[in-house]
Amino acid sequence: MTTNWAEITDGVCTNTAYCEDPEFAEAMNWIPLPDGFGIGDLYDGKEWTKKPEPEPEPVDPPEPSEQRRQAYETMPMVEWHGELITVDAANAVWVQYAAEGSDTAAALEALIHTAKEQIRAMYPDN
Repeated sequence: MTTNWAEITDGVCTNTAYCEDPEFAEAMNWIPLPDGFGIGDLYDGKEWTKKPEPEPEPVDPPEPSEQRRQAYETMPMVEWHGELITVDAANAVWVQYAAEGSDTAAALEALIHTAKEQIRAMYPDN
């Protein structure tokens, strides 16, 4: 016995009801509602289909400065001791050597500068 019913308006389920009296439900022009369907779903007189998913809202791409900041955090661009590290990771290493004014700090600073130039070329200001 069907106990879940749907009110259909222009092929769309606009309301649902629980009713144990099929004669009353039919007198209200309600349609048997199968499990898994509900308000917003479609009924063509024979078959039920799920309501279409809404189109996602368009998302503006991040500004170039934000894209660069993300790249500094995530793109391994600096080769250091045989491995690629991010600009942010290279900056953290540079800080360890910068106070000494060592050649290591100068070399690392040049690598960081080159990586930032490459990233700026990827994400130039508009």
